[in-house]
This record gives sequence, C-alpha cells and structure tokens, in this order.
Amino acid sequence: MERLPRFTIYLGIAIGVILFGMFLYSILPYMIEHSNNWNRIVGGDSDSKEELMAKFTVHPTYIAFYETYPDAKEEFEKHSRGNGNLNVGIMDFETGDQILLDMYYDTWDDRMNVNVRCNMVNDEGRHEDNLRAEGLFAEDFIRNVDCLNKIETTPQLESISE
Repeated sequence: MERLPRFTIYLGIAIGVILFGMFLYSILPYMIEHSNNWNRIVGGDSDSKEELMAKFTVHPTYIAFYETYPDAKEEFEKHSRGNGNLNVGIMDFETGDQILLDMYYDTWDDRMNVNVRCNMVNDEGRHEDNLRAEGLFAEDFIRNVDCLNKIETTPQLESISE
C-alpha cells in the first residue's frame, strides 16, 4: 500500500509530460511556420514617425495635392503597430469650399488607402459632399477637378442632358 501513492504521483507526472510533449508536437510546426509573421503579430517592427511620414510624402496623390494646392494644411497621426493617418486639406474661406485628402497606411498589408473629397457650399450655405474619388483615381481627381471654385456645368454635359 505504501507504493501505491508514490506510483500515482509518478504516473501523474508521466501523463503530464506525455500530454505536454503531444501539445508541443502539435503546436510547434505551426509556430515555426508562422514565425516570420511573429514581429508583426507582437508589433515589434513598427515604423518610426519619420519613416511613416516618408511613406506618405512619396505617394503620387500627396505630391499631386501639394503641386495643385501648395498652401495646404496637414494633420499627421501615428497609430500602434506602424499604422497611421495623414489628412491634408485646403479651404477657400470666401466660398466655404474645401478639398480634403485622407491617407491611411496599413502596415500589415503594406498598403496605402487614399480618399479625396470636395465639400462645396450649396446655395443655402450648407456643405455638401459633392465629389469624391478613392484609390486609383485620387491623383487624377486632384489634378483635374477644381474644388475651390464653383464648378459650372460644362457645355458637354449640357448637350448630353438635353
């Protein structure tokens, strides 16, 4: 009878070691396979503010915005894990019209999301989100649409609507 309690302790330890070994055997290949993403999961390789801002400033849409509107104002915000926002805009205080460029950098996908919108004041004095472009067309939108002046109906559009 003295040996029974000692045997159960050893048996419990052996079962624990076997179960722990089986757990390691099942989870270790997964951990090794995904170890290249470990820094991104933990958040170890996030960009500094300067590196993140450099990614925004070399984007063609950002360059087009400052070529078209050199007096624009900007607001930069860095988030965790290397993500960040950059908002760039300019406003005509006489008419109330404004153009806004919203840029978001996603570290996980290494992708830049770009949105441009024109807020123009209507005849009643309220802002309306009239025109907008995203991604692929944002640069062309900035270069070709004058958001700070009232956009008049072009003769081509008048002839189409008739």
